[in-house]
This record gives sequence, structure tokens and C-alpha cells, in this order.
Amino acid sequence: MSAFIYKSLSVLFFVLMSVCIKATGDNLPLFEVVFFRNLFALIPLIVVIYYLNLKISSINNYKLHFFRGLVGISAMSLFFISLRYVPLIEMQTISFSSVFFISILSIFFLGEKIGYRRVIAIIIGFIGVVIILKPDVNLLNNYSVLPLLASIFLSMAVIILKKILITNNNILTVWAFTLFGTVSSLFFYSDDWIWPNNLDLVFLIASGFFRVYCSILSYKIFSISRSLCSCSFRLHFCCLGICHRLYFFW
Repeated sequence: MSAFIYKSLSVLFFVLMSVCIKATGDNLPLFEVVFFRNLFALIPLIVVIYYLNLKISSINNYKLHFFRGLVGISAMSLFFISLRYVPLIEMQTISFSSVFFISILSIFFLGEKIGYRRVIAIIIGFIGVVIILKPDVNLLNNYSVLPLLASIFLSMAVIILKKILITNNNILTVWAFTLFGTVSSLFFYSDDWIWPNNLDLVFLIASGFFRVYCSILSYKIFSISRSLCSCSFRLHFCCLGICHRLYFFW
């Protein structure tokens, strides 16, 4: 039950973050959105780390953190671009494909076993979502490829994350990724920099805080979950996410 509650709250915070990023529209360059989202997420993380007296020096497996940062930021960037050009419900349907990628990758890299019942449940769940949403013929247009690519990178990041959490604290892992995202986004700085107006700044600050709560809860589940391929875990995440998006955007 605790995992169910963790995931429910995690999805809610993730959707709220999506709402905030969507609200900024095309007002800001992508690298700015990535930078501010991570920068404002660092603030509550530093407070939590100080309050819990966590030792940053205890972080290990730097190579995995680095590769996780690369694929994670790639997924984040593609996701933010998708928010600008792809309808939320359509994007969530396509991103459901991450279930398949995670399931396949977990077999080869984590040694997990998937029973035929789980495979059938995932396939039926995906078909059901597509039927409910009734996507039109433009579902697989050029922009719709973006959330598909984001799902692939996200799946890779999840597999790496599962290995990282074997020897790392989940909150410190969130901090390491957020710091990586803040610094790496500055490498894409250009003359297109536009200081956000007051409303966009509020949305960016809120997105950072929401993402921290989402990440901590998700990482907690990854650290206690026996299998990344659990149907109840993955299907609940995807379907609940769609319900939240329907509520906020319809």
C-alpha cells in the first residue's frame, strides 16, 4: 500500500510540474527551462540534505551518475519540447511505450524475469489507453516522435537509476542529477537568453519544487521495488498519469 501511495503522489507532482512547464509556453528557450527547473529544485534539496544530515561524500558510482545524467537530461529536454508541440493526452499515450522499453532493458541489464501474464497485461493496458483516447491519423506525425524518443531515454535512465540506488541514498541521487542538469544546461547558453517575466518565474520555481517531491517519491519506490516490470507498478503510473492530465487539460 505504501508503494501505491508513493506512486500516486509522485504522479500528481509530475503532472503539476508538467502544468507549470506547459504554462510557460514558448516564452523561454529550452535550455533556460531546463536550467531554471533544475536550479529551483536544488533549493529544497539542499534544505532536505542539511535537515537529514546526509553526507554528499557518501555518493559513489560517479560513472553511473554521469551516464544517468546524460540520458536523463536528454529525456527531460525531449519531454519539455514535446510539451510545446504535442497535446498532453497524445504525448502521454505515446510515452506509455516506456513500459515496453523498461521491461526489455530490465531483462538484459538487471536479470529480471517477466511472466506471460505481465506481458499480456501491459499490452492490453496499452491498447485500452489508445482506444479510450481515440487518436487521429496524425498521432505519429513528426512531433509525436519526440515523446517516443523521450521514453527511450527515460527507460535507459530508469535502468541506470536502479543500479545506482543499490549503493546510494535516494535523496542524494536526486541532488546529483539535479546538479548535473543545472550545470550541463549552461553549456547550451546562447544570445537567445530571455529573463523570465514574473509569472513565468513563478511557474519555473513551482516546477522545480514539484519535481523534487516527484523524484524523491519515485526514487524511493525504485529503491524498494523488487521488480521494475511489476504490472501494478507500471500500469498504475501510466494510467493514473493520463487521468491527471485529462483533469488539468480537458
